[in-house]
Order: sequence, then structure tokens, then C-alpha cells
Amino acid sequence: MLINFGAFGIPLILFSTLNALLGETITYIILLSVGLGFTLTSPLWIQNVYRRFMSRRYANMEGFRDSVSKI
Repeated sequence: MLINFGAFGIPLILFSTLNALLGETITYIILLSVGLGFTLTSPLWIQNVYRRFMSRRYANMEGFRDSVSKI
């Protein structure tokens, strides 16, 4: 429920606020630049997540084994 609000509610509130304050064209330009920024930097984010996961892989696997053995 909270994730759904974050995924759908926050952009809607942001769009409505920017549209009321700045106008439709400026709002679209701002949202386009934010979206492009996240899209273009996604390889950096994915690489960072991969490195962090691989540095803790044995601890993660150990935790997974412990949770499976309790079942």
C-alpha cells in the first residue's frame, strides 16, 4: 500500500503542484529532465547495487539457508 502511494501518489502530487505554480510546459520540461536524469544514470545505480550485493553475498546466502532450514 505504501509502495503504491509512493509510485503513483507522489508523482501526481508533484505534477499537480508544479502545474499550478509554473504552468503546463515548464512542468513537463522539469518532469522530463528528472526522468531522463534517472534513466541515464540507471547503469550507475544498478552497478552500485550489484557491488553491494556481491560484497555481502555469503552473508545473504547464510541468512537464506537459515530461513529455509527453519521451515
